[in-house]
Amino acid sequence: LQSPHYSSRPLQWIAGDWELAPIVGLHSGSFFTVTTGVDNALSGIAGQRPNQVLANPYCADQTIHCWINPQAFASPATGTLGSSGMNSLVGPGYFDVDVALIRKFHVTEHQYAEIRVESFNIENRANFLNPSTPGLVGGASGSALNSSNFGKILSDVSPRIMQFAVKYVF
Repeated sequence: LQSPHYSSRPLQWIAGDWELAPIVGLHSGSFFTVTTGVDNALSGIAGQRPNQVLANPYCADQTIHCWINPQAFASPATGTLGSSGMNSLVGPGYFDVDVALIRKFHVTEHQYAEIRVESFNIENRANFLNPSTPGLVGGASGSALNSSNFGKILSDVSPRIMQFAVKYVF
């Protein structure tokens, strides 16, 4: 979006030639897998899946404190593999607005200075990630059945970030 051109020279110098560049994103939730957190099959391979024992694995009232119902899963018998599917669950989706405000000041015909102010997640909205998986958030494993954080969302995409830049083009 471009600001209008003003006939008044001082007004044009202050308020004219600004560009606004918004980016609006609507992200669907991403798929993830629940694991047992132990080697039930005695195969030496980590990341084994549990049995899904309830038809609906999600909490009745999904919040960051309860996204997946812990009672929906059970560890399989020793020496066996679980029945839950890989990437069969979906995390929360989120909405994001990023904005850039840009202005060029012409110095000569081929030279100009540009100032730029950018804000990512301008609303400072909490946009949550999937329940944690091994290796994320300090090694917490919120998708591992044996975790005390099982089914909880422990992190978000990012806070509001603002940056300012000046560039001289010659």
